[in-house]
Amino acid sequence: MLTEVFECACVGFCFSGSEALHADRLNDYDGIRAIVPLKTKREKKAGAWHEFDMRIMPGYIFIYALDFDALKAAASRCAVRLLTYDGEQHSLYGSDLEFARYLWTHDGVIGVSLAASEGDRLIVLEGPLKGNEAIIRRIDKRHMLVQVEFKICALKTWLSFDWVDKYENRKAAGK
Repeated sequence: MLTEVFECACVGFCFSGSEALHADRLNDYDGIRAIVPLKTKREKKAGAWHEFDMRIMPGYIFIYALDFDALKAAASRCAVRLLTYDGEQHSLYGSDLEFARYLWTHDGVIGVSLAASEGDRLIVLEGPLKGNEAIIRRIDKRHMLVQVEFKICALKTWLSFDWVDKYENRKAAGK
């Protein structure tokens, strides 16, 4: 988990597939931390479940810095284009900043969560997304995947999960 503080957070854009290379280059600069957002995915191969991390936003890097001017200079030297709001504002705000903070506190990885469904809503009970709500778009029980849309920056993605039915959830809560 990251322990440093940051003054500004931005999103950088690079060619898809080169995110880790650019993040490593940015991380060489003092006072700058670059994160490639990942999610933990499960796959069943040869009868066994395997977990691995994969990019959730190809071509994008979240960049945190103590000083915006240093961040801007480093991004320029590393061939990373900083995204803007309306062509002017680079620093993230609102739900985008909330998502950046979430990534910061979880080292950039959205792990496997324990979840229970309630109608069209999914409430994350454990793991890095604990307490967040999402709308269930599709469920693939065979592969233990659920496609959800989170309120945080309208992120729509497939996530691995451990299934808990409502009865087990109530029993665990003592109801």
